[in-house]
Amino acid sequence: MNLIGQWAAQADLQVELTGLPRALVALCPDPQVRPSRLTMRAVVTDDGMGDATVALEVCRLDLPTITGSAFRCPMDPAATLDIAILTSDAFGALLPTLDVRFDTGLPVTNNGGTAFRPNPFVLTMGANLMDDEPLPRWDLTLPNCATAGDTASCVPGYESLFDEDGDGNLGVTLLANSGDGGLVAGEAYVAVRIAPSFDGRIQNSNCVDGTVSLNLDFSIVDSDVRVVGLGLATGAVTQNIPPLDFLPTSGFKLLRADEQGLDFDDDNDGTVTCAEILNNEGQFQR
Repeated sequence: MNLIGQWAAQADLQVELTGLPRALVALCPDPQVRPSRLTMRAVVTDDGMGDATVALEVCRLDLPTITGSAFRCPMDPAATLDIAILTSDAFGALLPTLDVRFDTGLPVTNNGGTAFRPNPFVLTMGANLMDDEPLPRWDLTLPNCATAGDTASCVPGYESLFDEDGDGNLGVTLLANSGDGGLVAGEAYVAVRIAPSFDGRIQNSNCVDGTVSLNLDFSIVDSDVRVVGLGLATGAVTQNIPPLDFLPTSGFKLLRADEQGLDFDDDNDGTVTCAEILNNEGQFQR
């Protein structure tokens, strides 16, 4: 089989969250495992030497919903609230415009049952950095940065930050919302790095599946967040957002989406778009 063509990719991720000491929001239960999802579009071409090169777009990033409560968990589990972590509209609109190109290290022609272990790729958003440079982070040990401060004085290396999603704030914007309960509401302005590694098998000409290890790192560089009605300084916000630990049990599936495969091309113009992949994502469940 030949890998050249248009593919839809979906990674169904399992994320473990563990509460931070002295956080205003308690995780209930703590720790907890919640689902997340990364949906992508991939165009595979021949690099001229028989190996596959990929042009990748991130169609959508669905982050986990956390279950929690103010300060401590209630006796009645039904009294907890769901706290959604969302990409802002501006961040969501940015994702499909990011063009990631990388060499897979795989031949374009393979047999069914062949191992699928492409070279990993790295996507950094909100900061101009080399792939191996650490993200700029709010440093609580700097003067006043635990209780006040601003990005310029509290984030070493803030010069690398830029407003990539164009909403007027540095980095890209994530939202936190617990609905009508008012437990958490607001925005966090972050730098983000996504670095997935796939370990799978080519099942047939239309399907590749397996497991994915996703290193998703984000660092808060500014914020506008209220917890239980209290406005929090960014230093305090960093002490309330638990890290996302993506478990190695996370799975992925690649489906050939062009007319040679499952044909997600709803308007028959020859190009499978992110919108068409999202419109046909029920195919991933079959």
